[in-house]
Amino acid sequence: MPLYEWQGRDALGRPQRGTVYAETPQEALERVKEEGVQPTLLRPIEARVHLPLGTRIRGATPGSLSLFFRNLHQGVRAGVLLTDLLETIGNSSSPFAFVARYAAKRVAKGVPFSQALAETGFPFPPFVLPFIRAGERSGKLDEAFGYLAEYFEQEHQGWLLYRVSSLGCVGCPIGCLVPTLLFILFILPSIMQSVSPDPQWALQFHQRLFGPMRYLLWGLGVFVGLMLLNYGISRHPSLGGWWENLKMRLPLLGASHRWLAVARFGRVLAMLHSAGLSPAESLVLAGQASGNPAIARAARQQAQLLKRGEPFSKAVSAIPYLPPAMIQAIAVGEQTGSLDEGLKKAVEMLEREAQTTRIAKAFALPLLVSLLITLALGALIFLAWRALLGLYTEFLNWSEF
Repeated sequence: MPLYEWQGRDALGRPQRGTVYAETPQEALERVKEEGVQPTLLRPIEARVHLPLGTRIRGATPGSLSLFFRNLHQGVRAGVLLTDLLETIGNSSSPFAFVARYAAKRVAKGVPFSQALAETGFPFPPFVLPFIRAGERSGKLDEAFGYLAEYFEQEHQGWLLYRVSSLGCVGCPIGCLVPTLLFILFILPSIMQSVSPDPQWALQFHQRLFGPMRYLLWGLGVFVGLMLLNYGISRHPSLGGWWENLKMRLPLLGASHRWLAVARFGRVLAMLHSAGLSPAESLVLAGQASGNPAIARAARQQAQLLKRGEPFSKAVSAIPYLPPAMIQAIAVGEQTGSLDEGLKKAVEMLEREAQTTRIAKAFALPLLVSLLITLALGALIFLAWRALLGLYTEFLNWSEF
């Protein structure tokens, strides 16, 4: 979601400045006016740091993101100034060194940390900057850093499990299969033509026996292309949220994406509520921090109901993907006055379920791919056997003459 920088004056004529997340400039203008500010400047924040092409495409691994936010969390909790922390990271060999150096200069000038990170143009996951912005608004930036560190630590663990299982179930078959296919389809015909007394017959024999193997090679190419496409779209600043929303709608595979988005929504909502922000503002910021366009859009619409005096639980019940357990926790917390505690317990349950699903998927997907490769090889062997039988039948017919 785009981040806009604004400047203006409040009802007393005092100068104000800040940032706001919105899908369109008109929405950003309306949100600034809702805060009681008459804006005099509104512009989208554009990347001001030249990033290497590899960094723009590859982004950062979950492990490096976890270490980055863990260092920020520990430093802020210990009372170290954010600018000093960023300068320390900027002078290290961290992959975020250039990001930290630029952010340190901007934060020292009074620019919010979320805005400074947005100005670097670094391809963070779509929910990271809104989550940090929510921590700034609530005064709990250390809590936001801690959550992001834990989130990417779990991502890193899932990534390691997926990598290990992929090397055994997918990496070895594909690593052996691709060179074999390339040899059979592109090198073996030349060898057969060079040793055969009839090169034309040798080429026809190769086509009948090994020709169907090109379909498997095309299938592997399509598979790798889809994986690269998913990697690129997931890190695109404007398409990443749309792609995340699409994956959440997939049966079975989208369960962990739904639970994680809802868990981020609930955690930010609890954090903002305990900080004393208005219910409407808390709902909008929590929707943005979820990283899902559908949740963010519904939260912004339901916030209008809160401004008209509707109960908080009624407004939240219309937000998509929220499980009944979370809606029930919100309703009970609203009645007992412990909304943030009820939300945290519901969020922890969702995060455990999402982590379990991701671990299971890390092992299930490579096994599924390995099964598909086995079936494809079986089909190719069957086709090759039919081709040999056909050649044998033709040879018998020829020998009768």
